Amino acid sequence: MMNEPYGWTIFCDDIREEVGGKSSFMGVYKGTMIINDVFPAIVPKFAMSINYRIFRGDTRLNDIDLKIFLPGDDDANPSVATVIPVSEIFAEIDTPTSAESSFAQISFSVILSPMILKEAGKIKVRGTGGAGLLKLGTLKVQGTSSTSKLEA
Repeated sequence: MMNEPYGWTIFCDDIREEVGGKSSFMGVYKGTMIINDVFPAIVPKFAMSINYRIFRGDTRLNDIDLKIFLPGDDDANPSVATVIPVSEIFAEIDTPTSAESSFAQISFSVILSPMILKEAGKIKVRGTGGAGLLKLGTLKVQGTSSTSKLEA
């Protein structure tokens, strides 16, 4: 369906809020994060700009159960879990006046400082709500060495 909710995540080292409502993304990852250390590894700061877009007339407008899985997390135990009150946020937005504004979007940042990576794998951002499971972003994590600090 053309009016399905969707979203995306920008993975980076830092997000800075600028004057005039702009955001600057520092150290943006292009699909893969390479760790120049052995696992488990500590990343001093890691940022995600998570964006969610929904058709304003969508009857499935529900809060989103947001989960962020780091490599080594199982499906029942994400590293980050919270609820985004989408219904409250969108209730405060005025009704659109044209087809061009028929979508509403929320964006928010998640900063992990520090972020501990147990192993290589994928960082996955997932949201579950009235529209079902939304895959909001994935970043591959790989190391330059196969040796673990625990083995050394």
